[in-house]
Amino acid sequence: MRQRHTFIVLASAIIAVCVGVPSYPARSLDLNPLAAIKNAIHTAIEDRNAADISRDIELGNRILSEVIEPLGSEFLSIHSDVYEQTVMLTGVTDQIRQKQAITRQIEKMDGVKGVFNDLIVVPAKSGNESAAEDFVDDTVIESKINAQLFAADTINVTNFRWRSVRSHVFLLGRALSEPEHKKVLGIVGNINKVQSVTDHIFIRSRSGTVRP
Repeated sequence: MRQRHTFIVLASAIIAVCVGVPSYPARSLDLNPLAAIKNAIHTAIEDRNAADISRDIELGNRILSEVIEPLGSEFLSIHSDVYEQTVMLTGVTDQIRQKQAITRQIEKMDGVKGVFNDLIVVPAKSGNESAAEDFVDDTVIESKINAQLFAADTINVTNFRWRSVRSHVFLLGRALSEPEHKKVLGIVGNINKVQSVTDHIFIRSRSGTVRP
């Protein structure tokens, strides 16, 4: 109950700060303000030790400043999520060569244990209407994932990261058991408008036993 109370208080505070953010900016490294809220809350109540959380935060900041920001307008949209120094890249780009290059660049960074590059390659869009529709659908899907996973008592929601890109959902993180893993996949897969679910979740019990 204490963790849930903390979650609600933090969510309310961060949402208040985010008031006034445009619904869909013309170009942004992260089009979804809910993702920023989710990441901030995860950091505050994470189910890991402080040193490991700190390594993830530092690595995420380095990826943003050294890899993503220098790309400029070559990428239409890109997001990076880090869990236990494993990186999940999601978003949309119109250049397959850049998708391959960014993977190699991140793999060479100190501290990176692995990279899942789930960037979707599509032609550049000519207008904002389609981008706006994608943004709305992805925002709704991510908010439903957040609500439904948080409401499930047997799911340790702070151990998971998720992104919706053009209604395709990508998951990263740790399940404590196979039943928890299956429950997460079941909840996400049954959300309206979700077209597919890509699973990068590993299983490790509290005792430290790892399962593929």
